[in-house]
Amino acid sequence: MSKKRASPDQNANPATKPSSTRARTASFKAPASAKKAAAATDSPPSPKPAKPLTPFQKWASGIGALDQFLAFVLEGGHMADFCRQNDFAYTTMLDWINADPSRAEMYARAREDRSDKLADEIVAISDENEYAPVTDMSGNTVALVFDKTAVARNKLRIDARKWIAAKLKPRVYGDKMQLEGSVDHNVMSDDALLQRLAKLGVNVDGIVPAAPAEGSDAG
Repeated sequence: MSKKRASPDQNANPATKPSSTRARTASFKAPASAKKAAAATDSPPSPKPAKPLTPFQKWASGIGALDQFLAFVLEGGHMADFCRQNDFAYTTMLDWINADPSRAEMYARAREDRSDKLADEIVAISDENEYAPVTDMSGNTVALVFDKTAVARNKLRIDARKWIAAKLKPRVYGDKMQLEGSVDHNVMSDDALLQRLAKLGVNVDGIVPAAPAEGSDAG
């Protein structure tokens, strides 16, 4: 009986037998860079960087910011100049002051107290010696005369401070004195009231009707 001839596939070396596509795919290892790229794609996006603070936000968040501003006002400064020096918007500063009633009250008090410094400045400006030397042809000083330009400018400085002080504290620096007082006429007798009016220069005889003479008809 003749033996069956083995097929070429059966006689092939198992070690050299070609592997299937599935086996080759399973044995393939992806490079490390590809794995990192896939992991980076799956991770959530990083948060956006915080928005930088504005100059006003940096100043307002600091310690003693309000005290610094009030001291500036008491020294004779004003809000517009403070905002310009610190690169603030005037409206932003004003809204910040008015947002807190206690803050607004302290600012108003500082403005009122600033009038006392303005009054001191008026005296200091008035005491300044505004002279200009007059020299001859040789350069020697021969006389001293008032510098009219400097005097006019100082007058303007004084008038401006007087006006502001009168507006900030009218009861002290205003042109009109406000007299306050009250008289309780319910507990004061008529005679005492008439005496008080007479001392004040009121013509009492002109406001008090004359008493009827004796024996005259009352009707």
